Amino acid sequence: MPNNDISVKTKVLLITKQLDISPNGGRELLCKLNHDALQEIYGEELVLFELTPRPLRGVRSILGAFKGHIDGLDESIIYDVLKIIQRENIGKVFVDGSNLGGVVKAVKASLPRVEISTFFHNVESRFFFGALCEKKRLRAMGVLIANYLAERKSVMYRDKVICLNQRESFLLKKV
Repeated sequence: MPNNDISVKTKVLLITKQLDISPNGGRELLCKLNHDALQEIYGEELVLFELTPRPLRGVRSILGAFKGHIDGLDESIIYDVLKIIQRENIGKVFVDGSNLGGVVKAVKASLPRVEISTFFHNVESRFFFGALCEKKRLRAMGVLIANYLAERKSVMYRDKVICLNQRESFLLKKV
């Protein structure tokens, strides 16, 4: 007869930008705060996956951005994430950034039972829409479209959305 007093711990994978020991920007500070909070909650059950930022170079990486390959994501990184989830028996994934929709979609498509929470630091597509209005350039339009498509995937394929505040939640609903 199974012992009902023993609880099964679920491993959690945090996918985030590369963490700084002493973050100096708002996003970097919030990424570290999210990591520290999850570390306190899950302890040894937290698995960290840090994305190394890479600038877009060439047509292939620019086209990849429209598939949700932003902030260091590409097919090989997504493959690594899927392997870690399987190897470590991960039950939950916390994606620290709405523009990481490429990995959200891939995880849900390959491993539908894994629970995915996406954290919105802000509504990136709304932010980049403002940038486009200020400087009407082709590059600004491309950044807006790429982020909109990535955020759309983050919303469509997640189990939970966490917004920084109520204002961002309302903006996300509008977008």
